[in-house]
Amino acid sequence: MRYRDSSCGSGVRLVWRLRRSLSPFLRPLLCCALMGGASGAQGHNFVVSTSADLAPSGGLGAVDDGDLVAVGGGPPTLQFTANHWLAQVGFQPTDVDAFARLESFSPGHARSFVFSLQANQAGWLDGDVLTFTTGGGVQILYSEDMILAGLGLSGGNVDVDACDLDDQGRLVFSLQSDATGTLLGTVEDGDVLRLEFDGSVSLLASEAAVQTSFSVATGLGDAVGDVLGLACVNGEIWVVVQSPSSHDGGILALGTGARIVAKESDLGLGGAELDALSLLRPGDELASVTASATQAAPGDTVHFTFTGPPGEVFLVVKAGTAGFLSYPGFSGFGGFYVDPTDPWLTSVITSPAGSVIVLDGTGRFEIDYALPPGPLYGLGLDGTEGWTLQLLSAAGEVSAPIRIQRL
Repeated sequence: MRYRDSSCGSGVRLVWRLRRSLSPFLRPLLCCALMGGASGAQGHNFVVSTSADLAPSGGLGAVDDGDLVAVGGGPPTLQFTANHWLAQVGFQPTDVDAFARLESFSPGHARSFVFSLQANQAGWLDGDVLTFTTGGGVQILYSEDMILAGLGLSGGNVDVDACDLDDQGRLVFSLQSDATGTLLGTVEDGDVLRLEFDGSVSLLASEAAVQTSFSVATGLGDAVGDVLGLACVNGEIWVVVQSPSSHDGGILALGTGARIVAKESDLGLGGAELDALSLLRPGDELASVTASATQAAPGDTVHFTFTGPPGEVFLVVKAGTAGFLSYPGFSGFGGFYVDPTDPWLTSVITSPAGSVIVLDGTGRFEIDYALPPGPLYGLGLDGTEGWTLQLLSAAGEVSAPIRIQRL
């Protein structure tokens, strides 16, 4: 199923109605927030995925190994969960192996997302490097076949385990397992490689070089094993390594400036082994809504958690039928993933009082909320019935949508 991209005229009318429905609540809610002393941004530095699922801890709910979590400058927050994947691509990845950003798109925008899956899924290969399409869906940025060809392999398969784009837009990556018989000889799973503009693959850092950087940075001789995540930062390569366990949840800078960029204790995930790694640009970390369920029946109560800048005011945009309305006047994810004719959305715009929230001084708002008991569900990207929720902030930022499928 494809999202319906409504005309520009109807999109402008919907956006105007959304903003107008929010505006009567801004002054008193903002005053309340200011009186509470809330200010400032959360200041996270990275987005990561973990190698294994995590149980709820502190203020962070359960983390799936396919979730993207913002970490580094404060308490970790879920940024992209199974519900977000359902809204954007129509399936829930079994695991996200690599994540990066296309800097040609504005911070936080859906089109900036770059990722690779741990296993073949939904028609995509574990060696494909993928990106989002406008309004929902996935397309190939770099195919597994391109990487195989660059390595000089005429068949077989490779799994991209870590990736980023350098300052010239070239793919920098590492593989999940060793590859033999390549033009570079045996490529190890701890090697850092680059796909050049001419289609060839070059070696940027061998596993032995990663090992040396780790030993210099820590004084330890433990084997690092695999490179699980990487980021290109100001001409350096920062990596996440598989071992030892005392450092598999931290970040290591390679090369002449070898050092530990972030210790496990800095990231607030209890020392969990990291997998995907990406540096957060200012604006990449959007306010987020997460849900306790990916599937529910009409009338079921679902626990929702909203996170973002302390004191921020939001209109919770709710609809049964998914759609897409691009509106460049708003920052953030890039548009509204709702059908403007949806009856639930219409009721929100007509009577918005119950759909306006304000985050507390810690940047959170939680609620047990009953889904509509009647037939206010509609079709989503994957062709199943359900509900879509998204946030519009008083500052004009649009969050990533989430989708709950109807049981």
